[in-house]
Amino acid sequence: MPTITLKNITKQFGKGSLAVDKLNMVIKDGEFVSLLGPSGCGKTTTLRMIAGLETPTEGEIYFDDVCVFSDEKGINLSPDKRNIGFLFQNYALWPHMTVRRNISFGLENMK
Repeated sequence: MPTITLKNITKQFGKGSLAVDKLNMVIKDGEFVSLLGPSGCGKTTTLRMIAGLETPTEGEIYFDDVCVFSDEKGINLSPDKRNIGFLFQNYALWPHMTVRRNISFGLENMK
């Protein structure tokens, strides 16, 4: 997996709905990262922007040294050319399991 770098990524829906505000983040090759937060804080929007399913309002996204999105440079590489996977969000949690067990359940089933 490449190193993913987000530089001042912002996503605004309409005039009054700011989903992500100048997010800066580096995810290095091989790192395991979780985005946690309340509903509506921008977790899914951030993942969709990285995958190319959502277009940021401004900022830059890099995979290693390759710019896949830049509003200033007019770059927006399509999702099929980003060579990255995306797993859609699922709200189904097992109420009888701990948080740790809920998270590990899917990973264990994938082996």
